[in-house]
Amino acid sequence: MAVRYTGDVYNEPALYLTDVTNDIAATTNLMGRLSTLLRWHQADPVDAAELLRNDRVYSYQTNRNPFVDHPEWVTAAFIPILAIVRISTTIALNWTNEGPAMALDQSPGLASAWKSVTNTPALTTSNTWALLLTIEPSPFFFRLRLQ
Repeated sequence: MAVRYTGDVYNEPALYLTDVTNDIAATTNLMGRLSTLLRWHQADPVDAAELLRNDRVYSYQTNRNPFVDHPEWVTAAFIPILAIVRISTTIALNWTNEGPAMALDQSPGLASAWKSVTNTPALTTSNTWALLLTIEPSPFFFRLRLQ
């Protein structure tokens, strides 16, 4: 619904998924909990039965569910990308504010345990979260995860 109803037709509201459930009401264009839908998408991947259903729907409606044909598009459309930039003795971490609540984790290695980054990120004027960290002597990996 959030992808289809973009408000491009007169009096048609753009619909948005949100995790701010207190803001969802009949008088708003907010719907659904995005983090729940993303977890559901990850927990229940597209299978043969869903592909067959998509084919059958197409034979009647002549349109397809693009997220069944391309499950990877869910990530591209709804999960922010973490940008990491080295600036002298610091690392700047930036990600978009749109989408579900995200937590930033760090680890000294991919096989090591992940720990939450406890520094508080700042919301910039361009709707981006930004965090500046001092470079550690050893390498670190960073990831964003759903809260």
